[in-house]
Amino acid sequence: MIGRIRPRPARIGASDHREALEAIVRSSSDKMRQFLFAYLLLVVYVAAVVLSTTDRQLLLVDQGLKLPLIDLIVPLPGFYVVAPYFILSLHFNFLQNLTNHHVKLMAWRRSWSGLVPTSRINPFIFDFASLGGSTSFFPWVKAINSFLCFYSAPLLIVLLMWRFADYQSGAVLCMHLLALWIDVYFVSKARAAFVITTKGGDPSGDTASRFLRVRGVIQFFNAPFSAGPDSYYSVLWGVCLFVVMLKVLVCWDVFVRDWDASFLRRYAAPVLMEIPDDRTQVNDLFGLLPRIAIDKTDVLFRPDVARMKLQSELIGGKRWETEFEGRGMSLDLRGRSLRYLSVPYQVLPRLWAQHAHLQGANFSYAQLSGSVMGSAQLQGARFDLANLDGSYFPNTNLRGASLANARLAGSYIDHAALQGADLRGAQMQAVFMAETELQGAVVEGSNLLGAYVNRLSVWGVLAGGEGATVLTDSDGRVPKILRLQPDASEVRRWAADMPSLEDEKGYTRWMLGGDAEQAGVFSLRADNDLAVKEMFALVCGDDSERLSRIALNRYLEFLLLLDHPAYGQLSEVLQSARCSGKWKQGELALRPVSKR
Repeated sequence: MIGRIRPRPARIGASDHREALEAIVRSSSDKMRQFLFAYLLLVVYVAAVVLSTTDRQLLLVDQGLKLPLIDLIVPLPGFYVVAPYFILSLHFNFLQNLTNHHVKLMAWRRSWSGLVPTSRINPFIFDFASLGGSTSFFPWVKAINSFLCFYSAPLLIVLLMWRFADYQSGAVLCMHLLALWIDVYFVSKARAAFVITTKGGDPSGDTASRFLRVRGVIQFFNAPFSAGPDSYYSVLWGVCLFVVMLKVLVCWDVFVRDWDASFLRRYAAPVLMEIPDDRTQVNDLFGLLPRIAIDKTDVLFRPDVARMKLQSELIGGKRWETEFEGRGMSLDLRGRSLRYLSVPYQVLPRLWAQHAHLQGANFSYAQLSGSVMGSAQLQGARFDLANLDGSYFPNTNLRGASLANARLAGSYIDHAALQGADLRGAQMQAVFMAETELQGAVVEGSNLLGAYVNRLSVWGVLAGGEGATVLTDSDGRVPKILRLQPDASEVRRWAADMPSLEDEKGYTRWMLGGDAEQAGVFSLRADNDLAVKEMFALVCGDDSERLSRIALNRYLEFLLLLDHPAYGQLSEVLQSARCSGKWKQGELALRPVSKR
């Protein structure tokens, strides 16, 4: 019996198989070309946003970040947190599809016995770089392909990290580093898969390198070193890794590490103080130092006069300027870390910086009247010739700060640390200073007319030049006007009798400083006639002598809060015939005085 003969399938020839593979490769290349174009378009868009971000935007984060083209305002910190992981997800998807496309390319190349004619290669840069070629542009094609497909995303994440490092957020810096490390790990895995596929192997069979196994964990931590290009390009990759690691170390030392233990505190701070502000390339240590520097010609604060007038009318205020001095805010830096911030010459009244870390900041020549800096860290900050009238400094750390020739009239300085501070020529009329550490401070030529001083630690204070007048309340009840004058001729005579002696004329001589030759002896003398004369000049003198409105208002508030007898005296002086014309109605925070 003759059985039924089954027809055999027709054997596909080598040329037919090659044509089928070519069709598959061509379709895949078209899709990958579109994918690469969309991916690079998003990379360029994010890079444009990052490069257009200014120091002003990083400082005024409440104004948001306006995205170009789509005209959308997003929170600036939120954008810099989300963008790296958005780029990471896109790059991972692109690398996954690129790995599958490479498998098809290698199968097509084997059908040509390892050499695909250049005329048959699709017009896609990855295909030219993978299948090779004999053109003189081939080395450039490989280099550009590696950058576009592998290293554009890590570079963009580094750019995001570098730009946002000036914001000084340790948590965001760690998130950027994590995104960068994961993306570099994906690059190293993709490059390893390409090597296996080129040799004819199956990259999916490398189960030993899975992440949950020991070898996979080792590969993850070794990713920055294994993801680099081959040949001499590896030197460039090593330089890039070194620069990124150096930037991370500088960021850690500046805003993660404690200020007192900072290595750059001894190097960067002196450099920033000596070099002019216009040489920003040196001030920023060639871009490595994370800091925000605002040019003195840039305007950070423009008051909304219409809104302030409306608010003052709603609460029954007479003048919007007075209402702003009591309730307004020009810039909110509360709780932020902005070490080495530079905002010289800026007009920022009512700056709020409670609990802010502003070590090494530069506020020279700035208008900061009425600022609130409670519990702020201002070690080594510069306030030279700045206007700080009526400002608040409770529990503020100002060790080593420079306030030379600054205006501090009517300011509140309580439980502050001013060790080693420079107060030469500071105008501190009517200042409230209590429980303040002044060891090692320099107060040469300071003006303390009408100041309330109580329980100061003044050992090692260097003082000299013109004298100052101090309103003190040593017994807690009766204020006195005291004259502080240098008497260098009696240094040797009184040096052996420190810290205080009283002579036959009623003088109390204090020795301020451990070195008698430098510190000098100062005389403190009670003089009631001098008190009336100088108090009148303080509040009712000429415009060049008397306190500013905000300084006088702060001083009145302090005295009223303390239930101080001097408040009644000041009220009578301000309501006198000679003084009432100096101040307009509604400018001063006067309250009814109860009879004592």
